[in-house]
Amino acid sequence: MTQTRAERQEPRPVDQTSHVSSLQDELEAGSDMVFEQRWWRFERCTWAAMLILVLAGAAGVFGRGPLTRAETVAPDGSLAVEHDRVARYRTPTVLDLRLTLPPDRPAGPVRIHLGAELLQQLRIDNVAPWPLSWSPDAAGGTLAFDVAPGLREATVSIGLQPAGIGPSPVEIALEGHPAVRFRELVLP
Repeated sequence: MTQTRAERQEPRPVDQTSHVSSLQDELEAGSDMVFEQRWWRFERCTWAAMLILVLAGAAGVFGRGPLTRAETVAPDGSLAVEHDRVARYRTPTVLDLRLTLPPDRPAGPVRIHLGAELLQQLRIDNVAPWPLSWSPDAAGGTLAFDVAPGLREATVSIGLQPAGIGPSPVEIALEGHPAVRFRELVLP
């Protein structure tokens, strides 16, 4: 019985350096374990990054969610501002101001100063309650509100619409008290 050429040849030994073996000069199969381990590590890191982004989005880091709102308080406690950490370009957002007034406050309106950077990057849509007056100046603007004498707390809501993308510095102060400062990130 005659043997074919393929039957007569013996497989070559495996080359330990290249991890490539030849089976009867027909098929070369190989592997590079160092590359494969790096690739698997890259895949696991990519999957972990995607999972973190999905969980952050669900939590409200990039928009609406349980982590969206934050509260920043003035050093003396006179003003607390509840705000969104992240806002969307041309999408309304609200600043809720809680004013803590001193008991010996003189009669007359309460004034809230808004910083110039806030007014440049965030357009005011509405204010509730409606202010008695609005006085713009080089450092921003001042809203005056009528608050009943003896009242210890008052609230004001300012509706804003972001006019630009990026971090927007916000500075708000109750007249005669230290300012509340924070940044609101505006995303497209």
